[in-house]
Amino acid sequence: MMKVIFEVIQKYGQKGYFLNAEALKHPMVEKMKEFIAGEHFQNLINPEKRLPIYFFSNNATLNRWLNTAAYISVKSRSHPEIFAN
Repeated sequence: MMKVIFEVIQKYGQKGYFLNAEALKHPMVEKMKEFIAGEHFQNLINPEKRLPIYFFSNNATLNRWLNTAAYISVKSRSHPEIFAN
């Protein structure tokens, strides 16, 4: 099983945009047969920090997801507008 964990810091006031971007990606990844689960956590001390976690059954599935046109499109449109880092 492959686990992807990353911390992101949203620009102040961009929570809605972040959640919308994630809402666009989640149905796409759920269609993948080997996708297991995905969760998002918010930092209690700094609410601008988020911790998305995804679980895939194997490395090939993770690589296939990261190279899909849909994932790349959503990521490229959202990253500069939403994230501080």
